[in-house]
Amino acid sequence: MIVALGGTAEELIDAGTDPRDIWWALCEDFRIPPERQLGKDE
Repeated sequence: MIVALGGTAEELIDAGTDPRDIWWALCEDFRIPPERQLGKDE
């Protein structure tokens, strides 16, 4: 359950929620620091 969006990722995607919005909400729920939200710079 993604708290800010009120559903699971699968439910939200099926409902047409932008995957980027789902990603940012997941990062918020798991308290991922901003510098790690997009992966490692290589």
